Amino acid sequence: ASAAYQCALAYTRERLQGRDVANRDPNTPQIPVIRHPGVRLMLLKQKAFVEGMIGMLLYAAKLIDEAATAESEEAGRQKLLLLEVLTPCIKAHGSDGAFESIRLAMQCHGGAGYSEEYPVAQLLRDSKVYSIYEGTNEIQALDLLGRKVVMNNGEAYRALAGKIGEAIQEAKGLAPLEELAATLEDLQNEVTAATMHLAEIGLGGDHHLYVANASDYLEMFSQMAMCWQLLLQAIVAQKALDAGAAEAAFYQSKLQTVRFYFNRVVPHALATAKIIQSDERIALDAAPASF
Repeated sequence: ASAAYQCALAYTRERLQGRDVANRDPNTPQIPVIRHPGVRLMLLKQKAFVEGMIGMLLYAAKLIDEAATAESEEAGRQKLLLLEVLTPCIKAHGSDGAFESIRLAMQCHGGAGYSEEYPVAQLLRDSKVYSIYEGTNEIQALDLLGRKVVMNNGEAYRALAGKIGEAIQEAKGLAPLEELAATLEDLQNEVTAATMHLAEIGLGGDHHLYVANASDYLEMFSQMAMCWQLLLQAIVAQKALDAGAAEAAFYQSKLQTVRFYFNRVVPHALATAKIIQSDERIALDAAPASF
């Protein structure tokens, strides 16, 4: 996905096509397609996903190292708890999101992206298998909801919630990030409410309805985790700007990307939480002949 984004960024900076939507003069020069609003949206969607998911991957790799070098067995176990609950998100949301991100990169190329003249078509083909092997993403969703979230009476979930809470509190101490912190806090509350709702369904014995929500749950849960990782990056960026860092443009870009993800993705995650709590079950109750 990162490679495809870089291809799309380079292509859209060079490809001349059309004119500004507010420009009615057909005699003016055509503009790079990166100046078109729809293309900019596609690029930012890719950038935000790639930066958030790379953050999550590196965080997980760090947990492995910290668990191996922990000063006590209990400290190492706590690191592995976080790793356990994040692994399905990384594998499933990472591979689904990568495919969608590369699809957007191909779209940025227009028809050229479908040809073999550019690498994005092969990147798209090659990426699809990641959501299938090593446990399909539906199995990963069952692993998250059916095992990782409930393991040790929710210990792994609480460990992650604690880490997210720490990031929220730190961000609240930085005035420009207060709104982002509040947004993630609201999302975390809704994810917790959806989790508790599903727990009641599972404990009540309706196991089919419980697992029917697994894929939606994983997507919502992963989007919360992505917001957390991006907020951690925003904290670093804001502190660097406050300290007068020379690379101000880089850090400003980082903050814009984080805000874009929060503005564009969190509403979908909140909607998914509501869907989960609605107990919608038509797919379960429909007669086989109706399909």
